[in-house]
Amino acid sequence: NLSGAYYVVAGTLGDWRLVRFDPATLEEQARSAEQVAPYTHLEEAQGGLLAQAASGALVVLDPKALTVSKELLK
Repeated sequence: NLSGAYYVVAGTLGDWRLVRFDPATLEEQARSAEQVAPYTHLEEAQGGLLAQAASGALVVLDPKALTVSKELLK
């Protein structure tokens, strides 16, 4: 439970995305356009969610839209 929601890495066949769910209804609210590593660690950082992209880069995702707001390391 980060930023008042549940986040899960979900996908199949190498297409892994970060998905946000409403904590009360478990309804999907957003899915990242950016692919993430299936084993990524999620952490709140710099006003968003720090994750590892499938490319290996460290990115900060907006917690609501799950779009990349910053790329920290390529």
